[in-house]
Amino acid sequence: MQILTEDEVRFLIRLGFSACANGKVFHAQNIFTNLNKYDDNLSAAKIGLAFCFIVTDKFNEALDILYKIVEQDNSNYEAYAFIALALALQKDEKALDYINKVPSDEACFALCQNALEILKG
Repeated sequence: MQILTEDEVRFLIRLGFSACANGKVFHAQNIFTNLNKYDDNLSAAKIGLAFCFIVTDKFNEALDILYKIVEQDNSNYEAYAFIALALALQKDEKALDYINKVPSDEACFALCQNALEILKG
């Protein structure tokens, strides 16, 4: 079995998120599924798979993944931000609880701001 370097893993994660954001959800899901098979401890790949579920309105599947991540690591702000997004897209006010868990100086705080705008809209 060939071992991926950290740079290769990061590249694949970025590629997966980019593919998902550009409508290539099937390909993104394959990337994230295979990364999770490669290393089940890659929270970014798990979040990526959850993102694939969010963009296809499979919120329960996404939330199952994301809740498991924050159970294992309550400082994973990216997971909190994606939970907030999934809940906001369903107009669930619980999204506010997760938005409030993310410090404003975190890079993923912008996603929380988007979730807040969705809730307001």
